[in-house]
Amino acid sequence: PASVQCMCCCCCAESDEVVLVPYDEYCCCFNNRVGCCENCCGCWGPITGNPITYHSFSPQPANVEEFCAVAQQTMNRTQNPTNEDDEGVTHLDAVVPPTATPGTVLHITMPSGKGIPVAVPAGCQPGTTLRVATAE
Repeated sequence: PASVQCMCCCCCAESDEVVLVPYDEYCCCFNNRVGCCENCCGCWGPITGNPITYHSFSPQPANVEEFCAVAQQTMNRTQNPTNEDDEGVTHLDAVVPPTATPGTVLHITMPSGKGIPVAVPAGCQPGTTLRVATAE
């Protein structure tokens, strides 16, 4: 999440919202974050650390922090969906969907296409990442 903020001397307007940040650096070495050069050493302009270039996300979720936590888990899972260790065991990460409750059976698809049922454990909240290990 980004705090969309702006400063002017002693006052600060702020609201948290979800934004899409297209890149961390541009032109090989320039950071896409507000620093002291962009806000008169913290006296005027955008808040230090916020992205310079970003796109608004619409519609905005009711709970920004929770949305971003689940989105980050999903991005991590899609960047590295499987991890095979030396013993031939495959690990898959599955995020518990918002509608799941303890005892709900999730159907996880292995890289081979084989589906395996996984029950949501007691005390598990929606958005939790379950690590499933199986030997194919």
